[in-house]
Amino acid sequence: MAEPAVLLRLEKRNWYSLVPLVNSLESSGIEAEVVPSGSLIREIGGHISGKRRVIVCISFFTTQARSTSDLVGRIRTRYGRDVVLIAGGPHATGAPLDTLQMGFDYAVRGEGEIVLPQMIRSLAEGDRRFAAEDRVVEGIPLPNLDTFPPVSFGHHLYPPIEITRGCIFSCRYCSVPLVFDGRLRHRSVESVVSAGERLVRTGKRWDFRFISPNSLGYGSTGRRPREGSVEELLGALRDLEGRKRIFFATFPSEARPDFVTDRMVEIVSELADNRKISIGAQSGSDEVLRRIRRGHGVETVYRAVETILSRGLTPIVDFILGLPGEEEEDQRLTLAAMGRITEMGGEARVHHFIPLPGSELGAERPAPISPSVMSEVGRMSLKGIASGSFTEQMRLAREVVEWQDLSSSIETSSR
Repeated sequence: MAEPAVLLRLEKRNWYSLVPLVNSLESSGIEAEVVPSGSLIREIGGHISGKRRVIVCISFFTTQARSTSDLVGRIRTRYGRDVVLIAGGPHATGAPLDTLQMGFDYAVRGEGEIVLPQMIRSLAEGDRRFAAEDRVVEGIPLPNLDTFPPVSFGHHLYPPIEITRGCIFSCRYCSVPLVFDGRLRHRSVESVVSAGERLVRTGKRWDFRFISPNSLGYGSTGRRPREGSVEELLGALRDLEGRKRIFFATFPSEARPDFVTDRMVEIVSELADNRKISIGAQSGSDEVLRRIRRGHGVETVYRAVETILSRGLTPIVDFILGLPGEEEEDQRLTLAAMGRITEMGGEARVHHFIPLPGSELGAERPAPISPSVMSEVGRMSLKGIASGSFTEQMRLAREVVEWQDLSSSIETSSR
């Protein structure tokens, strides 16, 4: 029988995660196709009709659980068990049993670059190492991010460059420490520049952006910034001939306020092209910050805002409403902090808490938002004082809670 067809589902919200998997498979001699989600079922049929075994890999977030479950249902209805379905990503890591209930054959918990090629080789050869009773597969942390390039030239996948993986702060609402084993690893400057040299020669529109839980923590091994590492990285990219623009400490990787120093902001101001820096405050209540284990207080946020403004840049400060245990007074303190920051000259961005499986607060319900606070959020948005997808995230939070309730009831009834 021919080698199995390995298909990786390409979904706009998940495509960052495809690059390390594609590169790890290629380095193992496994050919994989990257297939847009809308074409996936048709592509599966084409390979099955050619008498090839099909292995489909799907990475997804908890907010995509319902739509992913629907997709799996359609695949099973049409092709039954002729397709091997492997799940990965944040939801499979935080809720592997729920993931298997959707109809997946395997759920990979954590990092997949090392274990996925092993699984596919084993499945192709009929090896029993990944048997039916071992359907939750533990990932293996990648020791060195330089092992695989940060982009895929063969598949024309050029996401923001992952420069840091893991986080030591363990904020209670966040699933990053679980997904990436909490270990801090940084991609070397040489690895970033090597990819950058090829990227600037592609002739396509390209801006350097980065993926990191805390971009200003690049090179750091603890709770203090290492300005020299950031300066070396940005300086090396700045020196590239034919370089494109550099955006650092902005979407899709904000920074912690306690890593904002005068020298760090000076480096970003001089070597990057963005005129805004995104930082995560998360709450205007010191009590809430303590409960969610942020590791800083509100005054730290104000100092960071002042430091950024002093260098002529604009801070964009993120806040979360609806954190479990939050009282109306806490929410009003957050609104007050947002107002103060905008008066100082910064910008505020408001989000709604979404419970993420695997995080300490993953099984908690969002705190209700009082009508008066909702009204004030709307007023601030209309006046341009606050931005963000608050209403959409509130809807997603409801969907996640409903999905968790449904999954729990199915699990209970199946016992």
